[in-house]
Amino acid sequence: MWYYSQHFRGDCIYIHEAFSIMSKKLFLVTVAVLGFLAAASAQDDYDVYMQESGGLSLLYRGRQAYIYDILFNGTYWWSTPEFRPGTVRYNGKAYRNVPMNIDAVRQELVVQAPAGVNGKVLDNRYVDSCRIGSEKFINLQALLGPDAPGGYWQVLYDGQAKFLKQVTKKLDSDLDGSKRALTGTDFSEYKVKVTNVFIYKAAYACLTEDGQFVPVRRKQQIANLYKSRKRESRHYMNRLQANGTFDLETYGKELLKYLETK
Repeated sequence: MWYYSQHFRGDCIYIHEAFSIMSKKLFLVTVAVLGFLAAASAQDDYDVYMQESGGLSLLYRGRQAYIYDILFNGTYWWSTPEFRPGTVRYNGKAYRNVPMNIDAVRQELVVQAPAGVNGKVLDNRYVDSCRIGSEKFINLQALLGPDAPGGYWQVLYDGQAKFLKQVTKKLDSDLDGSKRALTGTDFSEYKVKVTNVFIYKAAYACLTEDGQFVPVRRKQQIANLYKSRKRESRHYMNRLQANGTFDLETYGKELLKYLETK
């Protein structure tokens, strides 16, 4: 009986060990299969993404757009958080119907990728120009060289000369809500308990027919570019605007349009 019991227990131990070894092998095989299926699924997702992106996949290989993971008032985008479809000329090729926006803090052009992929930043060294909705933007450094001002510039008037605008944003602190009017946005929904705020600033310039970049801070500076027509320009603008009420942006567009069409 003792021999039988010992022999029986030994068989049980052997069976248990054999079962344990088989379980480990089965576990490893299962992990391998699951890993393969996960990789296959990821590849399928990537294939779907590439198919959805069509010929635009080159645009989505850049780094992920910066995420401002804080509560804030205003917006870090050029004007609105909405991504609008447009055309971008990137690395010498035009890409159409691309949802885009401009991060005005970092002066980065962001494209909204398909298939749930986060927004991607386009390398500004290869961006000549883009059109977002009806608004056209140019990258002066890509067009004129590294000595030109950086960032993106909106083309307000596009003729032989161009009237340009650059919007920049700066993150600031607003403890008492006194800076709400500096956001450049509708501040009716300004959150008074939120102390982070993006401050809006606009700069203007002319790009002359011969490629000269001229910063513009006063209306008279635009007329000075056409010295032989200064008096004519002044008289025309005085008749057009009521009591000098045009802001610099409107004044610049209207004066250049007049000077280049008359």
